[in-house]
Amino acid sequence: MSAFSVYVPTTQTVTGALDALDAGLWIVSNDLRIEYANPAAEQILGIALPQGAFLDDVLAATPHLVVAKICRAIKEGESVGRAEMACLGKDGKSRLIGFSVWARDGQSGGGATVLCRDITAIKAIEARLNDTEAFALIAEAAGAIAHEIRNPLAIITGYLELIGSEIPSEGGAAACMPRVFSAADRIVSVLHSFQEFAAGAPTHREILPLGEICRNALETVLQEQKHPPVSIVEDAAVLVRVSPDAVRRALVHLLRNAREAAGPTGAVEMRVNGSGVDILDDGPGIPDEIRGDVMRPFFSTRANHPGLGLTMAQRVVEAHRGKVRLGDRPSGGTWVRVELPPAL
Repeated sequence: MSAFSVYVPTTQTVTGALDALDAGLWIVSNDLRIEYANPAAEQILGIALPQGAFLDDVLAATPHLVVAKICRAIKEGESVGRAEMACLGKDGKSRLIGFSVWARDGQSGGGATVLCRDITAIKAIEARLNDTEAFALIAEAAGAIAHEIRNPLAIITGYLELIGSEIPSEGGAAACMPRVFSAADRIVSVLHSFQEFAAGAPTHREILPLGEICRNALETVLQEQKHPPVSIVEDAAVLVRVSPDAVRRALVHLLRNAREAAGPTGAVEMRVNGSGVDILDDGPGIPDEIRGDVMRPFFSTRANHPGLGLTMAQRVVEAHRGKVRLGDRPSGGTWVRVELPPAL
C-alpha cells in the first residue's frame, strides 16, 4: 500500500485565511464572549470587537442597531438565515448591512457564528436596475399611447377645420374655434413628448464638438421665444461621441426648464467645460421636498405639462454613459450639470 499524508491546516493558517475575508466574521462562545472577530467585521460594523469581551459590554458601548439585533439573536439561540438593516456609519451616511446568525446548538446562550457584509453598493445597483426596467416599461407604454391617439386626433382636427370653414364668422361658435384648435395643438405637443421619451437615444454615434451641439440646442429654444436671454460660454473645446440629435433634444428640454424657472425677466447661462455642460438659471431654485422627485416620469409642478422633459434628458445622457446632476447656485437659482465622457 502506498503511503499518503493528509494536510491539516494549523490554527494560524485558518486564522490568517479568516482575517483575509472581505465579509465580516465573528464567533461567540457559550458564555457570550467574543472568541474571534476578523478585521472586516470591525470595519463593516464600525465598532471594536475585542477577543474575550462580553456581548453586553460591546452592546453597551454602541447604539448600533445591527449589533443589537445580532446580540439578541445570539442570546435567544435564534438562527437568522438572512437579514438586512440600515445604520449610520462613522461618516454619518446611511449604510445597509446584511448579516446571518447561526446559533451553535439552537438553545439560548449557546454561542453563535455571525457573518456580515456591507451591501449598500449592491442594493444601489439593484435599485438602479429596477428603475431601468420600470423606465423601459413606461417608455414602451408612452410610445404605444402616442401611436394610438395620434391618428384619431389627426382625423378629428381635419374635420374641425372643415366645420370651422363653414361656420359663419360672426357667430359665437366661430369665437370658440381658436380655443378648440389650441387644445388640439396641446394634445399634439404632449404626444410628441411621449414619443420622444419612448425613443430614448439612438445607437448611432458621431464624434462632434460638444459646443456645436450646445449652440444648436440654444438656437432651437431662442426660436421658440426671445426671453429670457440665454448666454453661452465655451471654456473648453470638448469632443464627444454621441447621437447629436438626441443630445440636442435633451439639452433643449433642460434649457426650456431653466428659462421657465428664470421667468421672462431672468437670465440663463450655458457653460461648456471639460466635464460637460452646465446650465444655470437665476430662478427660485428647487424646493428640498421635491428635489428627489423632479427626475421621475410625469412629475411636474406646472399645469398642462407632461413632466417628461427632465426624465427624457436623463435617459438620453445615461444612455451615453453620462450623468445629470442638480444643485443650488450660491447666488440663488439652480444649476444642472450634464456630464458626458469625452471621445477617445
